[in-house]
Amino acid sequence: MIHLQIKQEYASTKNNLVVSDEKGRECYLIVGKWGRIGDGFSLFGINGDLIIEVKQTTLSLFPKFNLIVDGKKIATIKKYRGLKGTYFKVRPLAWSIKGDFDTQHYWVKKGKKTIMEMEKTYLSFGDSYTVSVDQQKNVPTCLCLAIIVDNLSVTRELTKVKQLKKQAIQFT
Repeated sequence: MIHLQIKQEYASTKNNLVVSDEKGRECYLIVGKWGRIGDGFSLFGINGDLIIEVKQTTLSLFPKFNLIVDGKKIATIKKYRGLKGTYFKVRPLAWSIKGDFDTQHYWVKKGKKTIMEMEKTYLSFGDSYTVSVDQQKNVPTCLCLAIIVDNLSVTRELTKVKQLKKQAIQFT
């Protein structure tokens, strides 16, 4: 497994995220915005090379995003509501994204095989995502999925408040 950290500092703009490897070396930069049709973000290598772009194509409770590499759409991610809660599908990769939206812990799977696992923590200096990916070739796509899923999490803000309150209680 490849282990990465995505850091979002509160002092910086919310539209820039730095991705580091497990040794703390910066390896990717995510830049952009989302929330409107046509919005999107891009994943760059630390050397400045564009790796993958994400474009929002529908704006609704169940939005859709296209993942684009070298000008070609490689996948579409869409949010769904099921009997057991919210989930996402990535087509045509046949990946599904499920998880615990209260604890901000998600899994990307293809059938029973885990492609990625993500967990988010809230710290006083910014949010941090821990992402574990099965293969290097899946890293760019998985990093984009992590950002989309976190952004569309229906309980994201409520969970953040709960986490900050819990941390405050621990320090008193």
